[in-house]
Amino acid sequence: MEFDKGKVARWIERPDTAALASWLMSGTHHGKPGAPAAIKLKVAGLIRESCADDAARVVWAERLMACDEAVARSIACGLVASGWRLDREATIRRMKTLAEDADWEVREWAADLLAGVLALDFAVALSLYADWAEAGSEELRRAVALGLAGRSRARVAAEAPPMLAIIERLAVDFPRIAPDLVASPRSLYRIYRDTRFSPDKTPYKTHVAAAFSHQVLPKHESAGLYFHLAADQLWIGGGVYAPQTPQLHRIREHIVANLRSFRSLVESPAFRRIGGVTGTRLRRVPHGFPQDHEAAEYLKLKQYLAGEELDPQLATSPRFYGALLRRFTTLAPFIQFLNAPLVAAARFRL
Repeated sequence: MEFDKGKVARWIERPDTAALASWLMSGTHHGKPGAPAAIKLKVAGLIRESCADDAARVVWAERLMACDEAVARSIACGLVASGWRLDREATIRRMKTLAEDADWEVREWAADLLAGVLALDFAVALSLYADWAEAGSEELRRAVALGLAGRSRARVAAEAPPMLAIIERLAVDFPRIAPDLVASPRSLYRIYRDTRFSPDKTPYKTHVAAAFSHQVLPKHESAGLYFHLAADQLWIGGGVYAPQTPQLHRIREHIVANLRSFRSLVESPAFRRIGGVTGTRLRRVPHGFPQDHEAAEYLKLKQYLAGEELDPQLATSPRFYGALLRRFTTLAPFIQFLNAPLVAAARFRL
């Protein structure tokens, strides 16, 4: 399915929810080409950009929730969180409605959304867990349980409150800059080292880190944003670190099929300022691609990473969050590009 940005933008501007939903329904189901999940995320992103504020985004979420087409209600899952700061109770009601939707795919999208949002507020998650313990929707119970577990872990991680504060701020900003990624306390890596098979039994890591992965992919099977801080190092970046062979092949095929778009991302001045694309690489172009392909140097990569090392003193400065957010904003389209074929494959398997 071709993503016609101009056409979609016109429907959003009118607004013509019925035409938008009909177009989506015609081509974003299994068996159709065009990465259905990625297209939904693109549409949600366009709607989010077209709205002047969170209140307008909530209006769009309600329009989509009222549609008969399940694909429209799936997109609503990416917009309802915009109302969290405006009216938490109303936002929870909308999320609950979506998590109990008649369509399984809407329920899955809503459950991921609900878990991420509830993980930010322990008291709300705890009360909902009690209220919804007997709920008929398995997705609803799972979402609240995940939110509760995530926040519980965060409360006992006494060593990392500043990191959690940063993650909470990112959770507010991600719907704007990286709507397909999740920022929650589960993004924080544990502070303990696994010493079972190591001669070094020192119990603590010397750095703290967080990774922000795709909302529909397992944490270590998606491209994502990442940063870590140690006494002597601050690194901000993202990408896909250790893709499995099938995932790596899908990414390479996606680059070949969309080379112009890929180059516009990774060869832009802003992207080059944070280091460009890096990673371990093969000596030759991998099997299945011409040795003289114009994207040969990109196809040789076995991992697709980008980022830069900064002065760790920045982490204690008021400028830190702004610097982090600017780099994440630059990297987000690159992460979305890498995830597009992985999301398509994951949705097809379901």
